[in-house]
Amino acid sequence: MNLLTSPYLVLLPETSERCAFLSLLNKKTYTYDKKVLSILKQCIHPTSLLDLYEQYDQAEIENLINDNILLNYLTVWDQYHFIRAEIETHTLCNFRCKYCPISISPSTKQEVMSLDNFEECLKKISSQKTISEVTFNAYNEPTIDPYFCHRTELVTQYELNLAISTNGSALTVDKLKQIKKNGVGHLIRFNLPSVDLKKYEALTQTTGILDSVLNSIDMAVSMDINICIIVNGVANEALQEMEAILKRFPKLSKEQVQYGLTTDRAGRLEEEYYQDIHNTNPHLFGCSIAFSTLYIGVDGMVYLCSCDYGKKYVYGNIFNDTIDEIAKSVYAANLKKNVFGAQEAPADFICRRCIDMKRLKPFKQRLNKFM
Repeated sequence: MNLLTSPYLVLLPETSERCAFLSLLNKKTYTYDKKVLSILKQCIHPTSLLDLYEQYDQAEIENLINDNILLNYLTVWDQYHFIRAEIETHTLCNFRCKYCPISISPSTKQEVMSLDNFEECLKKISSQKTISEVTFNAYNEPTIDPYFCHRTELVTQYELNLAISTNGSALTVDKLKQIKKNGVGHLIRFNLPSVDLKKYEALTQTTGILDSVLNSIDMAVSMDINICIIVNGVANEALQEMEAILKRFPKLSKEQVQYGLTTDRAGRLEEEYYQDIHNTNPHLFGCSIAFSTLYIGVDGMVYLCSCDYGKKYVYGNIFNDTIDEIAKSVYAANLKKNVFGAQEAPADFICRRCIDMKRLKPFKQRLNKFM
């Protein structure tokens, strides 16, 4: 067997004697003596296991293999570790939030995933023991889906945790009761950019809805449902709004009101949300989201990332194939090679415009300087 240093690693800041690697697939950190860097440098190119046993301590090589620091050269691009699944149950949203691509190019036709197809997704998702969370989101408002309550029941039947991201405008008492009934592991994430009426309506491009949204949050709190509030917007303004939201909902902890880390969705948003990102290095640096979140479109297509608003980067269809077949397809392998820097990504590749890719650059470069 020939081994290769995992392309899914970045190197965290070192201590004097130890080095810590973060796997971008499973989000785990592995700490080793710095001498392993010489092993990883040697295994940039496929290296025989027997040769490694002759040069280094066998137990140390086995530890590196068990931790997926060293991978089988033949299956290196088969790797994946999905921990959550986003299912686009339907395609419409009733808001036009300025920090969302819907404000620029909204979907005008509602497509709805059938319950049969939805259950097919859940069957396959539940077979992946690493997936602990399912959402109904993909630039839509999940609670206006005609099958919303039925879907929450099915998620519970398959013993999956549901995380609902919602603007709260259609979250009625009956829907809240359904969520409460269906499981303690369920979570509601409310999108609430402001409690100030003028600011809220400007940001969401709605009128006459804020009181209903605030009432929905009040009801969820009174029913002791697990919730948090996500505050999107320009960083400094959003942080100020968080203080006002905590005053409006005094029963919530600071941990339950979170900044949404608003991005320009790989260059799609404009004006104050545009981040002007240009990752120009020929080889990119990796991603902690791609191949750890399974993105499923309303038509069953599996695509790369939440920033892929137009679903340009598709690598399978969950209605036709198993998750394992999809994640190990030649289409998935090609995307992984682009994302994790094994080949030069195209000039127009989506990750070249992504802030998350830029944030990983120093961690990947820290590892590369030893290679």
